[in-house]
Amino acid sequence: MPTVDDTMRPATPEDDAATDMSPDSLESKIAALRSSIVYRMPFVHGTLPVQTGQKIKLFYGEPDEAHCIDLAQPTVQQLRLLEKACEPATFGPGKMDVDNFSTNYDPTRSGILELVQNELVGKGGSKLVLEMYKLNVYGKDSFFKSHKDTPRGTKSFGTLVMVFPAPHEGGQFLLSSAGNEWTVDAASEILQNGQHHLVYVAFYGDVTHEVRKVTSGHRVTLTWNIFIEEEIPRPLPIPGDMLEYDAVPKEALAALLADERLLPNGGYVAFGLRYEYPVEDRRSLWDLKRHLKGGDAMIQRACEALGLKISLRALYDKDSYWEFEDILGNQCLVDVFSDSDEIVREAGSEPVIDQHGEELKTQEIAWVTEYNKKNLIEGEYEPAYGNDGFQGTVYGTLALFVEVKRP
Repeated sequence: MPTVDDTMRPATPEDDAATDMSPDSLESKIAALRSSIVYRMPFVHGTLPVQTGQKIKLFYGEPDEAHCIDLAQPTVQQLRLLEKACEPATFGPGKMDVDNFSTNYDPTRSGILELVQNELVGKGGSKLVLEMYKLNVYGKDSFFKSHKDTPRGTKSFGTLVMVFPAPHEGGQFLLSSAGNEWTVDAASEILQNGQHHLVYVAFYGDVTHEVRKVTSGHRVTLTWNIFIEEEIPRPLPIPGDMLEYDAVPKEALAALLADERLLPNGGYVAFGLRYEYPVEDRRSLWDLKRHLKGGDAMIQRACEALGLKISLRALYDKDSYWEFEDILGNQCLVDVFSDSDEIVREAGSEPVIDQHGEELKTQEIAWVTEYNKKNLIEGEYEPAYGNDGFQGTVYGTLALFVEVKRP
């Protein structure tokens, strides 16, 4: 798996403190652009009250021994039967695949999908659809260790988990991303002021999550995979509030590019992507550009609003291209989807010299946001993550490049 050398990372706030940060300095303008990008929480969580008389029916079992349980008000005996009907696990929850049950509950009728759309995609973004995946029943002492969900194709976006009002203790849902952690304690939320509630959590596919041990009762969940809809009939108009929302990064980017001290010979301004994206191969990056998330999408919109030429590209260092090890040193090779790749180097760094002592043609690059090891592409690759044996898609390091031309 390719690695990324620290000499190619962008400046951080700690670095900024040691450089010229006067208001008109180039470093100050880069820092202003970096701080203008808003990265929202990578999940959305809330509760829905069970309406008077509402029944959430779950049907399961064989034709000669069928069962029905009301997940809005399940009894202990019904929960025990449901747990017994699930595929057993040594420590994890009992699981039932979608082919083995049916339910009258549709989260799209409750407005959850619209809420997820607005919070995790943003208004005017790609349309999301849900696909039911599985039922889980966590009995006493059941838990699920920390993991990331396996991407199921390049349209994978995230996961929706609904916790139903079955009495239980423990089973806290822990989420983590980019060094931050959050806890959703559904057991304390399913009964509020004497009324039963459903608890929902929707999150991006790159969010690590786990379920703590259930100490009593049964934790019952239904899970849906969230996908980006295959076809969007027509480009959606950008709402006015979104234009206002993106005004700050747009203005900061315009001010940076207008400064002729930036890349005086031309090159690229680059943004590392904050979130992970499932890609099958390098060619799928062209389509991926339409489906960026959160702050990554904000960067894209700011660039497009300024009429800039942007592209998603994959970076490879010397460990990826071993035949260039002596040439690349600490520099990176950028895949530009053509017959020849480009070597990029940090703006102001030393030229790249080949084994014959000749200076190689390079492009200078100025980083605004740091790229990380979340998005690495390695062609044919069998993923070593995820929670099942699904193959064919890998999170494959990506960055958004803005071409800067100078006279």
